Amino acid sequence: MKIRVYLFAAGLSASLFAAAQHIPGPGPLVNWYEDYTDSTVYTAMQRMMNGLLPVSYFSLTTFSIRPVERILPLREGEGKNGYLLEGQIDQVFPLVWNRNQEDHFAQTSRLSFRYAPALRMSNDDSHVIIPTNQKVGLQFDKVLWDDQTRYIIFAPRGHKYAFKDNYQWMKSKASLKMVQLQLNLMHFSNGQRSGVYASREDSLLQRNDYTKGDFSTNYFNAMIIYSCYRNSLLSAGLGYQKELGSYDGTFNYGIEQERRYGRHRLLGLVQYRTRPFSNPWSPHIRFYDPGTNKFYKVDRQIELRFRLETEYIAGDLSDFKRSKDYRMNTHFFAELNFFRSRSLNVFIHGYYGRDYFNIRYDDIIWAAHVGGSISLIRYRPPRFDPNEGLQEAEKRVRKVK
Repeated sequence: MKIRVYLFAAGLSASLFAAAQHIPGPGPLVNWYEDYTDSTVYTAMQRMMNGLLPVSYFSLTTFSIRPVERILPLREGEGKNGYLLEGQIDQVFPLVWNRNQEDHFAQTSRLSFRYAPALRMSNDDSHVIIPTNQKVGLQFDKVLWDDQTRYIIFAPRGHKYAFKDNYQWMKSKASLKMVQLQLNLMHFSNGQRSGVYASREDSLLQRNDYTKGDFSTNYFNAMIIYSCYRNSLLSAGLGYQKELGSYDGTFNYGIEQERRYGRHRLLGLVQYRTRPFSNPWSPHIRFYDPGTNKFYKVDRQIELRFRLETEYIAGDLSDFKRSKDYRMNTHFFAELNFFRSRSLNVFIHGYYGRDYFNIRYDDIIWAAHVGGSISLIRYRPPRFDPNEGLQEAEKRVRKVK
């Protein structure tokens, strides 16, 4: 039996190796950037969805976090000497995401598992990692309307497949506009045991324990996002978030968070992604194509993304003992994306408001980060042409044995 398994594995490996030796000619050169090249209007909408995914990042000592209003100084292990690094990996993993040739509803919908852990390491003794953000749940995206099919949520009976082979939009210069619904059902906690305050003094001052204090909530949010793409992508969204759970049970909402953390939030999003342009620092990829026995060069493409995320905490905050309620929290990101990179980009980040790390929500800060960002599902503009700028690099032909 083992011999058969080994022979099967050897045969499979040989087949895969042989397949890998096939190198296509210069048309198309999509493997320099991407593998999937379907060009229907549905692919354009799916790419616009990808363009709205949040920024995942890591930053070393090239950032700072400064207090705006802090009721007590930070203690050992809480970051009293600053921070060494911070990282947030907010990713979606599609569970139901249909390819082309499906019906209208299937191609304009996506159900994903979302996991968004974040860590921050203090620069104190032994470089303690403060309690991490743990966000996990489900995300559902649905195009409600677009100006090409003009269907609202569903296609009329008998028209479900009317646009599955429609490539006309890609060939035209028309814009694509769409309205998207995004739903999230998430659990958010820091994984600590019960108890919020470190001492009686902290309890009286309502200052949370940042190293061992327990934080837990569950939330549902819904956002309507309008996007318009022509050569660049502009998006704007408005949403609502409700914190769920009770003071006991599996889905907990700590009683100490009541009238302090906030049960209701209004969400806002504005994002702009530029059209692709040539990398000024390294403008070309140079390569040899055995199919034509010639050398070629093609433009290296990059793009910029600017993203503003904001939330406003509504409702009763009467137990939040600060000089004011600090209801508005705002993130700003600027990201430089390299199309040749499989996942790594660079970014800058600015933030003002309540600390976005779970139990530290009673600490008001501003923050600045510079570092690397990560995209596991890469954004490609719907009309991105990987052959743009393709030209023969030199007329000399290399002999191939």
